[in-house]
Amino acid sequence: MDEVGRAYLTYHFSEIEAKKKLFLNEVWYNYYTPGDKSFDNEEYRINFIFDSEGNTVYRKYDEINKKTMDYETKEPLDISGLYEDYPEF
Repeated sequence: MDEVGRAYLTYHFSEIEAKKKLFLNEVWYNYYTPGDKSFDNEEYRINFIFDSEGNTVYRKYDEINKKTMDYETKEPLDISGLYEDYPEF
């Protein structure tokens, strides 16, 4: 949450091993105009998607110019840091 209480980062995990391992497969980043405290005034958002092969694609949604831009990595990334132990509840 930012200083106004808006969620600017959202994470999505998939379960790799039941109750043992999680994989971070998606991240959303929302960017708001600095100084603007509105919840509706988002300049852009970026959606990152990772797979278990190290491929990454992302899409930028530009709300000001009303367009989207797609990107993808040319080489697989080291994704070892995207795995987490399943949290204990």
